[in-house]
Amino acid sequence: MEIGGQKYQAVVGSDLDRDGMFLEVTDEATALVAVLFYSDGDGSMTLTAHRPDVPLPLIEWMIAEGKKRLPTAK
Repeated sequence: MEIGGQKYQAVVGSDLDRDGMFLEVTDEATALVAVLFYSDGDGSMTLTAHRPDVPLPLIEWMIAEGKKRLPTAK
């Protein structure tokens, strides 16, 4: 996807150690930008930004995509 002229990639995966699933976004240089994590243990959803300047449209996209692609984030 492209937001504000910057290209991003998203990956959905499972994290057995943390007991949940995640939506991870990286930039063109494959540097981690942000992670949306759903915990199977307590049903919580958390967003962790790995930079101080994550664009709001990217965060909004991650939340919408997480609702579609993560287990009970509906």
